[in-house]
Amino acid sequence: MSGSDKVKETFGNEIRQKRRELHCTQQEIALRCDMSTRFYQYLEKGTRTPSLVTIFRLADALETDPCSLIETSWKKWKKKKK
Repeated sequence: MSGSDKVKETFGNEIRQKRRELHCTQQEIALRCDMSTRFYQYLEKGTRTPSLVTIFRLADALETDPCSLIETSWKKWKKKKK
């Protein structure tokens, strides 16, 4: 797995965890983000790279802020990297 794949996987795990904390389905979050459920599923799996706009929409839908999503993902990625 390449370095960028690990980053996408870590970010996907983070949005999955946030979604589960809200007790929402993938479809509910996708609707809040104005994206297809399939694309949201790809983001959670780490097979797609979100744009900056998508990160902002995800943060809003997940009731957090973009900085928090990215920072938490970054810290988990750094920990795995060691």
